[in-house]
Amino acid sequence: MTLLATLRELTALPGPSGAEREVALAFAKHLRAVTDEVTLDPFGNVVGTLRGDNAQAALMISAHTDEVGLIVKYVEADGGLRVDLNGLIDERVTLATPVDVWARRGPLAGVVGARSRHHLTPEELARPLDTMDLWVHVGAASADEARALGVRIGDLITFKPNFQELAGGWVASKALDDRAGLAVVLEALRDLPRRNFDIHVVGAAQEEVGSRGARVAAQTLRPHVAISVDTVAGAEPGTPRARAPQVCGGGPVLRAWEWMSGSMTGTAYDRRLFERAQDLADAAGVPHQLDIARTWTDACGIAPTGHGVPTAGLYIPRRCAHSPCELAKLSDLEQAVRLLQALLAGLDGRELRELASPTRL
Repeated sequence: MTLLATLRELTALPGPSGAEREVALAFAKHLRAVTDEVTLDPFGNVVGTLRGDNAQAALMISAHTDEVGLIVKYVEADGGLRVDLNGLIDERVTLATPVDVWARRGPLAGVVGARSRHHLTPEELARPLDTMDLWVHVGAASADEARALGVRIGDLITFKPNFQELAGGWVASKALDDRAGLAVVLEALRDLPRRNFDIHVVGAAQEEVGSRGARVAAQTLRPHVAISVDTVAGAEPGTPRARAPQVCGGGPVLRAWEWMSGSMTGTAYDRRLFERAQDLADAAGVPHQLDIARTWTDACGIAPTGHGVPTAGLYIPRRCAHSPCELAKLSDLEQAVRLLQALLAGLDGRELRELASPTRL
């Protein structure tokens, strides 16, 4: 299966944070072809292990299976569903979006709405949209009808599948974050020669709500070194380059630092591994970019586990981040495959052990 076909398949599946099973099982199906053993842990992480020849160390590669969405908070008397965010979303991008409500009796088609502009006062128009302004219509005319359809508080909501290819090598879809990362990891592992270290590939659950699955996996697997593979908000029309230096079409991003001040979450990436990744990318002739970012990734969950896990970040730029339809250049995914392959080929078990070993002073 091609990279594009894998991406199309994975983005079509629902994987809201906390209910990633369909994506996890599809990822596991592909992992079975490129690893020796595949398991699903109690937290919902998929782990595929490729055993090394006379393995001297273990490397963890993490890409997450979940996607941002909404969650039912309250059912109004008129049958409208009040919602909260499942992950970090700008409320503005959700308006008039087709969704699936994952009710007890099966998925219900719905549309995200808010009060029409015609009904707003000038003061209300000037106020930023709030989550409490949103509602989802599933066709119910009363709370009883909504309940009869199986709707409950806590039901998860995902954006409708909408994958399409655009001119210029662009792809558009919900959940490119992080189905793009999953597809890149699978492609990089195809025909990979065995190394002298074990490779644990993790399809991590619940990244969008705090990188929880990756933390659980790292605590279980205890890797010497890790690589986080994800997406990053790239430059868009009107965005100053100083604010978003990551350009779609410029190749994958190697990250030095990230920090989400509001949540006190971040990663100061291992400087030795950061420099080594750049050297390997240069040697392989892979175009790449460097960044720091105000965000979090699974690296935040992995790096501080155990005695500390030296972690690298490999990220794919995309536009319209955390929206019902994200945009990316297929060439960036292809170069991300090459970069990940270069890292796996260039690192060896002894180096991984040295990176993870304490220094005697």
